[in-house]
Amino acid sequence: MALPSFLDTLRLSLFDGGPGFSQVAVTNRCNADCAFCNFARSQGLEKHDAPADRLLRSIDVLYEKGIRYVALIGGEPLLYPDMDRVVSGMSRRGMEPIICTNGWLLSEKRIRRLADTGIRNLIISIDAPDAGVHDKNRGLPGLTERIRKANAIINRLGMHSTASVTISRLLGDIKRLPTFLDEMGFADLTFSYPLQKLYSTYLSYSDSRLVEFSACELLAIFEQLKALKKHFRVLNPTAGMDEMMRFLRNEPARFPCLAGYKYFFIDWNLDVYRCHYLPTRICSVEDLPNAAPVRDNCARCMIDCYREPSILQYCAVALADSWRELKRGRLRSSAACLFNSNNVVSLEAVAEQFELVRRYKRRRETNGAR
Repeated sequence: MALPSFLDTLRLSLFDGGPGFSQVAVTNRCNADCAFCNFARSQGLEKHDAPADRLLRSIDVLYEKGIRYVALIGGEPLLYPDMDRVVSGMSRRGMEPIICTNGWLLSEKRIRRLADTGIRNLIISIDAPDAGVHDKNRGLPGLTERIRKANAIINRLGMHSTASVTISRLLGDIKRLPTFLDEMGFADLTFSYPLQKLYSTYLSYSDSRLVEFSACELLAIFEQLKALKKHFRVLNPTAGMDEMMRFLRNEPARFPCLAGYKYFFIDWNLDVYRCHYLPTRICSVEDLPNAAPVRDNCARCMIDCYREPSILQYCAVALADSWRELKRGRLRSSAACLFNSNNVVSLEAVAEQFELVRRYKRRRETNGAR
């Protein structure tokens, strides 16, 4: 399977601000019943699946736009009947698809089929450091044990799974997470920040007490998350947490969000939005290459999957902006893009991610030797 090549990534980084990323909600169907999500099966939603043939034809469109990483989301994306065809098409085109799942459908047969499509990375939702609490919230008794067994197969096949942990009142003592996730077979985790309202067609939020926090409560939680990085591989960059804390304190953002420029959200109608927070539809997926890039220094939400990558990619965007200004003969503007203190913070955040990868590889080698 062809994956994003080093030379392609280098070219995009030098001249186009780096590779792009899109979330594609392939279905609104879900088999879980989470209390803090409007995709819950008890909501009784009219079912919608992305039209597979259009989505397959759109792979070249996404590639032309510079998108190399695609998160396939739902609902529960493994309920999407054409998942294998779509993932295989993306892998062959030189993109890296990632599936975000609740894990219920990850039987050994399903995992092996996914491996054959070229999938290397899965993101699996975890709600609490306690099997009973997690399974009850999901409405799927025995789910935790299924995930544990799935992770054993995923690791054996050389694939990788990341725990996606939503900050909610189900978490309780956050310090319990490392032991619980280690026992479940996860080597790393990413935190999703609580959502009570979205304005696009996406429904992964709920006006629920479980995700209702004051700014003071969340500031204290972020301090705990930063401390947790000393004990487990937390993928959220420290600079990203600092940025979210500035948001909670109503302080000016240091890093503009790149949604609408390098990142996009595509729903099951294959309509493109800049993100899944704002309501404005940009275009249909077929028209995406012609859509004008949006760069308005937005910082209106704290959705981790857009705000934190924007910090990691800030330096690459600054490099591309500098090159663009240099070609126009604007030497002072070109230099200003490069000699910006935010570039240093961005590079430090990237270095932090590389250190996490190094620690992960060392851990896998150690576990493999046992």
